[in-house]
Amino acid sequence: LQSGQGVDALSTGLIGLPNAIASGVVAIVTAKYVLGRGRQMLVGAISSMLAGTLLSILVVWLIATQGISFWWLSPVLMLNGLGMGIVGSANQTLSMLDIPRQHGGTAGGFKQTVERITTALGNAVITGIFFAVVAWVLFSTNWARLANQFFNPEVAAELFPGIITTALVNTILFTLIAFIGGALLGVLF
Repeated sequence: LQSGQGVDALSTGLIGLPNAIASGVVAIVTAKYVLGRGRQMLVGAISSMLAGTLLSILVVWLIATQGISFWWLSPVLMLNGLGMGIVGSANQTLSMLDIPRQHGGTAGGFKQTVERITTALGNAVITGIFFAVVAWVLFSTNWARLANQFFNPEVAAELFPGIITTALVNTILFTLIAFIGGALLGVLF
């Protein structure tokens, strides 16, 4: 929103506030019912997140093509918050049910590491898709302009190895830190 639409930082941050509130409230409520209806709740949560994602795509398209207010993203993203609150609470409980207590720290650390890596990858993909759609809408009639302004093969070829190397080093480093931390906590507690 800031780069593509020129929205200020505060407004951009406030777009996600209902998402965060919904996620927190639903996580508390979910904890009461997870052992009895956890799997059904996860199916509902994933359905809510899928609906939120598809509606977000529609709203982004409407923002770009019809000029609707960016604030329409807020209620749509709240569907994702509802789903994330349920998944965060229920998934942790359900995935650890069969883990022996003495291995809980290691298992929890490993689970959190995998979740962080996949979240980072998902965020990168979604952000890339968003900007690709915006670029397509804004520049679809003049591809030569798009190529000249935003894609310089020489610069891309020069920067690509460094970007990939940095990403891999960071991923390995943070994965290793999380794994060692989880293992130590598992041994100590």
